[in-house]
Amino acid sequence: MKLKTLIALQSIIEEKEIPSDMHEPMYYYSHSKEEFLDIMEMHITHFIRAFKKLQDENNKVENNYKMTRNSLIEEILEKLEK
Repeated sequence: MKLKTLIALQSIIEEKEIPSDMHEPMYYYSHSKEEFLDIMEMHITHFIRAFKKLQDENNKVENNYKMTRNSLIEEILEKLEK
């Protein structure tokens, strides 16, 4: 089921309007298709996998930053001790 359908169902079930920003296009770059896709056209399982992949990539970048920062701090501390 696509996200736009789920959002519409949620609106009916909760008897609330769909927030206005949910009507605006939101794009995700698909590396496998080499194109931008409208997130609302994605099936929920595809969205979850894409979201997880982005989180994993973000965590790798963050961990690399922390490791580099810690290495630099250790290097500076070693030089200060000399």
